[in-house]
Amino acid sequence: MSESTVFSREDRAASAVVAEHVELSVIVPVYNQWHLLPFLLDAITEQRNAPVFEVLLVDNGSDVREPLPRQYPFVRQLHCETRGSYAARNAGARVARGQVLVFTDADCRPERDWLATIWREMAAGTKAQLLAGDIRLVPRNLLAPNIFESYDMMTGMQQARYVRAGYAATANLAVPREVFRRLQGFDRRPFSGGDVEFCRRAVRQRVPLVYCAKAVVEHPARASLSALMTKVRRVKGGQLAQPSKRERLIWAARAFAPPARAWWRIMRRPGFSAGQKLGAALVQARLWLTEMAEVLRLLTGGTPEHR
Repeated sequence: MSESTVFSREDRAASAVVAEHVELSVIVPVYNQWHLLPFLLDAITEQRNAPVFEVLLVDNGSDVREPLPRQYPFVRQLHCETRGSYAARNAGARVARGQVLVFTDADCRPERDWLATIWREMAAGTKAQLLAGDIRLVPRNLLAPNIFESYDMMTGMQQARYVRAGYAATANLAVPREVFRRLQGFDRRPFSGGDVEFCRRAVRQRVPLVYCAKAVVEHPARASLSALMTKVRRVKGGQLAQPSKRERLIWAARAFAPPARAWWRIMRRPGFSAGQKLGAALVQARLWLTEMAEVLRLLTGGTPEHR
């Protein structure tokens, strides 16, 4: 099925109230998370000193597309028929009017200076760059995260470390529109890891990747073993969908090596008790089993997880 974007009458009505001159386009792929969007959009409504912006919500085949509870004049709603969040991001980017494309997720909540900080840092850059903002994983109860939330907070979405390794997560990533077009967008084929491939491709073409600790979005920590297992399967599916046979073999082999580096990082992570670290190490061991099982499933003809 070809990648496509479909505008409804409501889409066109919403776009009519957006200013013609747009500086930032916030692009959000949505798959069965319409109930979370009011939290994201309310946080965007409260942005301080923000430049002119628009928000593009790109539905990616949700089972149920829930109507938003109120009007947000800066929102346009689109639909992408091709499965996968990277295909949806590409669809949004094709119709975006902002000079800078800002990618985030439906379950994120940006801090009030998020857009102003991105715009300021982009303007201050000496040349076109990718800007990766901080991603803070937040438990449901700040005072008492459960074992799975603690694990996710210790290991997940460490944007500063990602940038040092040459990539960034699209939960908080800004790209000049012309740079995005020159790079021909994300590879839409994998369901996971497209952000890694895109950033590394940009860096190879001498586009700087810069970490910005002041541009912050909060992301809910995964609160159950099943949620963490789903992420592991999705990530492994993306890794084994790499076009290079050599890379696929490397990722498959790595799944069967004990996660010693992950255990080491958990034990060295500051701000957590010894009990929380022990619990996170046990969760990591359980997820290792999930990873090995997923590799075997995929190698025997299974299809990658969509979400």
